[in-house]
Amino acid sequence: VKQQTETGLISMMDAVFRTYDQLSEDQQKEGEPTKRILSGISTMDNKLGGLRGSEYVAIGARPSVGKSIFALTYCLNAAKQGKRVLLVSLEMNEVQITERIFASQTDVTLNEMESGQITEKGWENMAFGLSKIGNLPLWIHLEADTVPKVRRAAYQLYEDGGIDMIAIDYIQLMDTGGNKRQNRQEEIAEISRGLRKLAAELKIPILVLTQLNRNSAKGTMVKGQKVRQEPTMSEARESGAIEQDANIFMLLHDPEESEMRNEEEKETYRNLKAQGLQMMRIIIDKNRQGKRGRVTLAFDGDHMRFLPIAKNTEAPY
Repeated sequence: VKQQTETGLISMMDAVFRTYDQLSEDQQKEGEPTKRILSGISTMDNKLGGLRGSEYVAIGARPSVGKSIFALTYCLNAAKQGKRVLLVSLEMNEVQITERIFASQTDVTLNEMESGQITEKGWENMAFGLSKIGNLPLWIHLEADTVPKVRRAAYQLYEDGGIDMIAIDYIQLMDTGGNKRQNRQEEIAEISRGLRKLAAELKIPILVLTQLNRNSAKGTMVKGQKVRQEPTMSEARESGAIEQDANIFMLLHDPEESEMRNEEEKETYRNLKAQGLQMMRIIIDKNRQGKRGRVTLAFDGDHMRFLPIAKNTEAPY
């Protein structure tokens, strides 16, 4: 296949051959692992189909809803598939991240670890999973707070064996370095464009977490009562550029019982609550390669993991 010319022009014939080659590569053969990045949550993967190379994926949520754990779920499952993953964490350190990994992969709860109350059986459980977790091809970077630093870390892995995915927690903690703009919106827009270009350059998915603005938590008055609303991608804090740049934009929402749309949803909500689980809606607000929609999951806060619901309450968008 001919490469792109210096003028930037690509003939339709070249485009057809490249597309055919890409479809052939993406076609999963029986017994072979998929090249897409999956979350490992069946209902989520069935809906979205996994993350593909060059995709710039945004995950937005209000504070303390679980976006870091959701991104870590993708990182862990990708690493278990043998994918080489870079996690840029500007909010949690390596110990906090690893504690959450241990909680999600063992019977020891996060509270037991943080309070220093791990039982003897719990220590045995953690020791059993230590080597398996420690050998995962997952690298953590705590200081890559600019696009050039992310690029350097990514290429270090690329040259040392390859890189398959990058996750950044979270974009509002990044900086433009010495290239200061007039306002923060312009800076975030520049950072977002740089990360999108890096995804295309490396041909890997980059997962970017973003906080939502404070107005997203405000409800609306319905019959004299304040009712919470699902967030939208337009509420991404400090920049509409993320909304424009993203191939996929997912939002996490922890609904209250008053937001349930029918009796079946209310029953599911109550059953989850009785088990100590939180209902979580994953809203696919933008999807350039597929459909928008919602997937309802359960969140286990003790073990920092998302779980499929036996009878998933999906809804069309």
